[in-house]
Amino acid sequence: MRRPPLRSLILIPILATVTIGFAAFSVYVDRSVHQDLIAGVDDELGRVAQASLPPGDGAPDRAPAPITSGQIGDAVAIDDTATPVELLLNADGTLVGQRGSANPFSDSDLAGIATLTDGDHTFDDPSYRIRTTRRADSTIIVTALDLATVNDTIANLRRTLFGGAIVILALQAVAVGLIASYLTRPLTRMTSSARRIAGGHLDTTIGEPSGSSEIADLATDLDRMLHQLQANLDSSERSAAEATQARNNMERFLADASHELRTPLTALKGYSDLYRGHMLQQPAELDRAMGRIGSESERMTRLVNNMLQLTRNGAPNETTPSVVDLGAVVADVAGDLRAASPDTEIELRGPVDGQLAVIGNRDQLHQAILNVVSNACRHTEPGTPVHVELDQHDTNALITVIDHGPGVAPEHADQIFLPFYRVDASRSRDGEAGAGLGLALTKQIVDAHGGTITVQPTPGGGATFIVTLRSDSPGAHSPVSD
Repeated sequence: MRRPPLRSLILIPILATVTIGFAAFSVYVDRSVHQDLIAGVDDELGRVAQASLPPGDGAPDRAPAPITSGQIGDAVAIDDTATPVELLLNADGTLVGQRGSANPFSDSDLAGIATLTDGDHTFDDPSYRIRTTRRADSTIIVTALDLATVNDTIANLRRTLFGGAIVILALQAVAVGLIASYLTRPLTRMTSSARRIAGGHLDTTIGEPSGSSEIADLATDLDRMLHQLQANLDSSERSAAEATQARNNMERFLADASHELRTPLTALKGYSDLYRGHMLQQPAELDRAMGRIGSESERMTRLVNNMLQLTRNGAPNETTPSVVDLGAVVADVAGDLRAASPDTEIELRGPVDGQLAVIGNRDQLHQAILNVVSNACRHTEPGTPVHVELDQHDTNALITVIDHGPGVAPEHADQIFLPFYRVDASRSRDGEAGAGLGLALTKQIVDAHGGTITVQPTPGGGATFIVTLRSDSPGAHSPVSD
């Protein structure tokens, strides 16, 4: 059930109190004035009765003295033409004589007056005030005054009080309404603000405190509570965002690490197969194979350590960039792929003797180049060479990987670098598509080193990937995630 508004709770009791108080006051004034008027009439009746002379033969034979006084008592003015009625009755109520105004009473009224009268007293008739005086001879002197003037005065007084009550109540209602509106305006504003907050608008403010000290204190406390709530919600949102970021970092790193682990494991297996097949007969070849096995083992160890670090702190370790010989990285990539896939033909062009270097993370650059070259090998038929060219243009180092496979359709050129994006598996020579992480990881590494990677058609068919890195001061001068 809906409760009445505060304005009504304030207005109704005040108006009821004023109404009851004014009604009690009006009753008191009405009775007081009526009693004063009747007392004045009784005084006048007493003076008239005192002035009455005993009739000699039972009938008054003199004219009553005119009433010249304008006052009856202290509260009422009697018209100068109002003449008292003076009657003389027998004990049975028979009219014996009269003077003054005409007799207004009927025989039955007179009989009743004579029956009820016992001694000197006064009593009311609806229109007259009467004083009776019983004499020794059992006759009764009756003196009466018309109450029309008194009744008119009381009626006017009551009309005045009623009109005044209406005016006072109207003014009181307006005044109380204005006061109640002033007192409840801050509460109404706070209610509207609280309703907006409950609706999800947490940026709503209570506003400056106003009104009474209690309402101002309430507004201040509500505003403080709202700020605390907003702070708690912001803290919860930040915690949730940090948790989401940590989870995303872990998922991304695990996906990247899984992709990175696959290639060194394949290379290790390739070198072990070469050794088991007695294909490493020369000491130099065996030394190189063992060196690559050691390098790949160290890289896998770093990946595993980073995975452990990620599970503990939510972020991989960061390493300081160093000088990386791109020629040596490309040569290692070609050697690893040849060991993993002996039927793969990879041709290197350009400086491979330390003439082309960049600043960055060697493992990451090795992984990026390996992803591009292995992708080219996977989409090239056996016996068809894959060309890897190193070049320098101004301050940029260029790594161009050229294959003669199915190529990349123009509608896929911008999407193949997105995570988990895979084109038709028929593009692969073994009919199996990858997970869609290799080129996305490559772009991420190249971007972290301040470089770019693009793809364009190879003349005669195939795809050409171009990786551009700054050879003098690449953008990876800040720590690079390992």
